[in-house]
Amino acid sequence: MEPGKFSFRISRVTRSHGPDVYQVRVTDEVSRLPVVELSLTAEQFAEAVTGLNASDADGEILAHADRALLGRQMDHYSLVLSSVSEESAMEWGEKAREYLSADTVAVTRVQRGKQVTFRWYRPVGSPPIDHAMAATLLPPLPTS
Repeated sequence: MEPGKFSFRISRVTRSHGPDVYQVRVTDEVSRLPVVELSLTAEQFAEAVTGLNASDADGEILAHADRALLGRQMDHYSLVLSSVSEESAMEWGEKAREYLSADTVAVTRVQRGKQVTFRWYRPVGSPPIDHAMAATLLPPLPTS
């Protein structure tokens, strides 16, 4: 894919905002991040897909519309911190979130229990994040 070019997926959102309102979401196909959500009436939707008319629509640019993440491949990496308390696992997850630099472009989530999940967004074609690489990017694991 050329720099600055993105492949998008367009889908209809299933939640309802009324009987004559269609929610349409545009998602970056590589990173799977939602970019834009539009609200269209049935008439606007029909005119748009048939090319009969261009019309204004209400919409929202979603949080991940940051170009730094678009066009990057997403990798999941999870750790279960079984030897520590749930509180320590939560604290470590927050520390890891702050520890990661913008260069690694990572988002973390600490789930209930002791599982910490990371989503790395790496350039397409670069190697996926594995355990050894993750260990060099993350803060030291908690011991208690």
